[in-house]
Amino acid sequence: MGESWRWIVEGAGSPAENMARDAALAEAIRSGRSGPAARFYRWAGPAFSFGRRMAQADLRLPAALERSGQAGAGLPVVRRPTGGGVVRHTAEELTYAVAFPMRAVPAGRRLAELPGEIHRRLAAVLIDERAVDPQALTVWEQASDGGRFCFDSPAPGDLLLRGRKVAGSAMRVWREGGLIQGSLQGLGVPSERLVSLLRQAIGRTFLPVPLAAREAD
Repeated sequence: MGESWRWIVEGAGSPAENMARDAALAEAIRSGRSGPAARFYRWAGPAFSFGRRMAQADLRLPAALERSGQAGAGLPVVRRPTGGGVVRHTAEELTYAVAFPMRAVPAGRRLAELPGEIHRRLAAVLIDERAVDPQALTVWEQASDGGRFCFDSPAPGDLLLRGRKVAGSAMRVWREGGLIQGSLQGLGVPSERLVSLLRQAIGRTFLPVPLAAREAD
């Protein structure tokens, strides 16, 4: 019998709270105090997050925003524990974090493939469940670094709906396991249903585990 996942569904949190909770999931994996866990949550309001490798100067947003033509100067800014570029979060998006030990990764699966595989599985579930127009949903497979602003241009494994990026993610890996953080924006699927579908996608990406795992509200 496989190891049970924890499926954690939470409400909206502040930028600092959201990143601290994701980091705590990763630390629990690294310390061996927890098995695999997935957390689904929202943001209390618009905010920006930055990948951990971006320069401290990037936290001073106005100049970067002016160059990109985006509005949002003065919004809260937080650094993610994973990589990637700048993500502009909204109160409407669904964000997820997947913390996994190495034993949950299927044999032969490259770690770098995991974020994209979640989105490929999600695309299949969305189409199977008729949650989106199958002709409008695509998985980006061309080589790309995703750009400085994550949702301006896709990276391999991202989801596009009618040519617009709607799902992106980033990952950080340690010897003990890893943390994936992803954002779903503009899919047009109700939050409760999207959590259910994303949960299926995550479960199919990693080793088979019982679905009757503990949930937290």
